[in-house]
Amino acid sequence: MPYRAFCAEVVQDVVDEEWAATGYFWDGGRYLHQFFSRSLLTALGENVTIFTIKLYFGEKAMRIHLFILLFVLSLLLAACGGASQAEPTPIPTVPAAYAGKTMPASADASAGKEVFTVNCESCHGPQGHGDGPAAASLDPKPRNLPQFVQLVGDDYLFWRVSEGVPGTSMVAWSNVLSEEDIWNVIAYVRTLK
Repeated sequence: MPYRAFCAEVVQDVVDEEWAATGYFWDGGRYLHQFFSRSLLTALGENVTIFTIKLYFGEKAMRIHLFILLFVLSLLLAACGGASQAEPTPIPTVPAAYAGKTMPASADASAGKEVFTVNCESCHGPQGHGDGPAAASLDPKPRNLPQFVQLVGDDYLFWRVSEGVPGTSMVAWSNVLSEEDIWNVIAYVRTLK
């Protein structure tokens, strides 16, 4: 089938079925056609750019159409979640038993570093960035502590170190560490950059 006939059939199918034509005309022996998808507009709502696609006939046109098709497909993949990120999990409210707790003045960051190295570094990494040797096999990955501690209070950190985080590999440390050790770890984590 000659390329000219193929293009005409595709355009006809497109116009007759799912796609709606907004205009078409002949220009110097080349068929120009502008169209948009009703289902695409419905799915994406009002914030849609309507593309104008010009179909030219001839050998060079086949390469142009292929390039346009690949470009449009790459745009659609990017727009439809090809590089999407998960939404951040909201930070839960601290339970009443832990709410309002603050780090005591006696908390020792250097003692906390020793406890962190022994108990936390394998998952959270030496600088707390969630890149320890065990982190590669964990889902979800451990938090980046230097970033996270800026978002929460001492009471939240004490609660999570003490009770763990359900649905993650963060275990409860209250049966292993003393309250003093937990505060020392929190003091150390607050020094990480």
